[in-house]
Amino acid sequence: MVNIIVLKPYTLLKPSLLSDHLKNLQHSPRSHRREPNVNRPPEEDGTAFESDIILTPEQANEIAKEMLTENRKRRQTVKQATKIWPNGNIVYRYDDHWPNNQHGNLAKTNIEKAMKLWEDTTCLKFVRQTPNTPRVGSYGSVVNILYAHMCQSLIGRYEYGVQDLEVATYCIDKIGSLAHELGHVAGMFHEHSRPDRDTNITVFLENAKTGTQQYFKKHGKDAERTNEPYDIGSVMHYGPLFFSKDANSNKYTMQPHDKRLMAAMGQRAHLSFTDIKTINDLYDCHKNCPRGLQCKNGGYIGPNCACTCPLGLTGRECTNVVHSSSGCGGVLTGSSGKFSSPGYPQKYPLSTTCTWLIQGSAGSSISLKFTSLDIEDDPICFYDHIEVKTYGPTLEGPRYCGNTIPAEIRYNGNTLVVKFISDEETTEYGFEAQYTIH
Repeated sequence: MVNIIVLKPYTLLKPSLLSDHLKNLQHSPRSHRREPNVNRPPEEDGTAFESDIILTPEQANEIAKEMLTENRKRRQTVKQATKIWPNGNIVYRYDDHWPNNQHGNLAKTNIEKAMKLWEDTTCLKFVRQTPNTPRVGSYGSVVNILYAHMCQSLIGRYEYGVQDLEVATYCIDKIGSLAHELGHVAGMFHEHSRPDRDTNITVFLENAKTGTQQYFKKHGKDAERTNEPYDIGSVMHYGPLFFSKDANSNKYTMQPHDKRLMAAMGQRAHLSFTDIKTINDLYDCHKNCPRGLQCKNGGYIGPNCACTCPLGLTGRECTNVVHSSSGCGGVLTGSSGKFSSPGYPQKYPLSTTCTWLIQGSAGSSISLKFTSLDIEDDPICFYDHIEVKTYGPTLEGPRYCGNTIPAEIRYNGNTLVVKFISDEETTEYGFEAQYTIH
């Protein structure tokens, strides 16, 4: 029998508990960086369905049926038109019991920063409810944001009135986690519950806490998937230790088939390119744009009627790279050539991002060979690294770091994006690479 949790009425946290918890909120010490530092999004630790999803009774019944019948319909976003917020306007309010102190103000600030991440990249608008706010739907749909014990949300719009978005002390300082919950509000499910996930990740149910194995099942009758490929770097994907029975010993419950993508799984640093495109597609954000513009390299027409480009690319048609203050990066179109980290063979600067776009003619392929490599070492290249986007410009690619030179990389496409990223600590002597367009 499938056990589905439908959330019971919530209990608010006392403001004094908020203060005690926030005193302990801090980032992991950098001195521990030689241990595998996988992403552990705080919203993974809830007790609702899949940790942070509040289900209506109708949704609970549907998902129970899907789990029993192993329904294979592909999905990622809500299907019913009634679950979509009309014109992308998500009406919200803060609960009457919201703590009126510095902690409550901090939480509001971060929630609104997370809202802005979605507003800046899609046609979603988060509208603070006032007496003059137009009614949404027959029953006046509104998101009631409250401080409670968990970080969790319904999926999409609840057409019968008020729906809760709950935030707790363990997630209010993580803007990416708040953006994850807002993704649910807008209509997104978890990426790792897609039916095609087994071709991208391995699930280790033997490492899951007793009673949580059901939350690793694939479901989808209540939703449909966009045309986007599986995205390990999605802000809607959980990390490798989701519901692990022994997270401290790195008993992974999920792992990418390509282990070089481990650092991207469960990231909360930014909305991924496909997260943004999924919402733009779901809400038809370009419906009023004129036809004719052709975006390249995986770009698409966004709500401003211009090309929205994969991270690191820019230009009218996404054929240029984002300028770096270090003067690195560029578009490489010669039949062969070299490129290197800024300052090579001297140490590369801190806090630097460089993007190279290797562009061949239609039908060509690309090979890439590192002739020198000395980048801050880490078991999963969590910090400084080179990323080679062999899964295409729109998805996370394998990362390389340390000083072990990898085998030559052969890419069957004619457009290869390579990124170099250094953070605010530790610098080494960088890399040099050769490319050939075949």
